[in-house]
Amino acid sequence: MFQRFLLWREKNIKEKQFILILSFLVGIFTAVTALILKMLIHWIQNFLTNNFNTTEANYLYLVYPVVGIFLAGLFVRYHLTYPLRYICGEYGIQIDLRRFDDIIAEIFRTLIGGGMGIEINTSGLRQKYGRALPDLGFVKLYRELGGEIITLGSDAHCSADLGKGIAQGAEIARQAGFRYTAYFKARRAEFIKL
Repeated sequence: MFQRFLLWREKNIKEKQFILILSFLVGIFTAVTALILKMLIHWIQNFLTNNFNTTEANYLYLVYPVVGIFLAGLFVRYHLTYPLRYICGEYGIQIDLRRFDDIIAEIFRTLIGGGMGIEINTSGLRQKYGRALPDLGFVKLYRELGGEIITLGSDAHCSADLGKGIAQGAEIARQAGFRYTAYFKARRAEFIKL
């Protein structure tokens, strides 16, 4: 169905017009998402601070930030290039992400500053995409920015794929300048020499 849409779009809508339409839709979606997020934040604030005494010392001033950091650590994950597995691999649409290097670098800086790392996901190597996620270029960028925590994962959804591509992922890490890879034990990084 997506393929039929692409063929119809190529016949009926010029690329510049299509980009304008997509830009408009992204803008609308972003505005609606921002509005929902703003309303959600206000609702959570009211929920958490209802019957909250702001004129005296209150232990909740200490508890809420810790809970927020804990929840962010549990639920925030980065799959910057994972969609390329489908966009480039499955649908054959080539995308050059270099124009987003500044944004991706800022995301990496945030990760590094928060003591978080990235994973070289090797699932793309055994699929149509044919590359690791992220590829060598982004792993090098992460390293150049001071990234130290790198893990290797095969994203195995069946036993036959368990560990596939790990050797290639380790080589990507070495080429990017890493000497160690990490695994986590009790949510703390432990390092193994590559």
